[in-house]
Amino acid sequence: MEISIRNLVHLIVQLTRYEGEVRWDTTKPNGQPRRALDTSKAARLFDFRARTPLEEGLRGTIAWYEEIRRRRAVTCEDPVGETARKRG
Repeated sequence: MEISIRNLVHLIVQLTRYEGEVRWDTTKPNGQPRRALDTSKAARLFDFRARTPLEEGLRGTIAWYEEIRRRRAVTCEDPVGETARKRG
């Protein structure tokens, strides 16, 4: 699936519920305006075909990332758990 970088950023902003400002560096206009992968070689060499739509894959990746951050925050804020690890 081909998507513009701007639309990809807006989709990620929406899915992550990001409320900050997105700023574009207009001094670097030579960036890649769109992203699309050619997966024909993967399909030919080992029969790979993406089955997950982009938005669904982003949702899963964001959920995974948020869970990892949550676990790390709990671990870092848990002095009893930290003490137990140091003894252990």
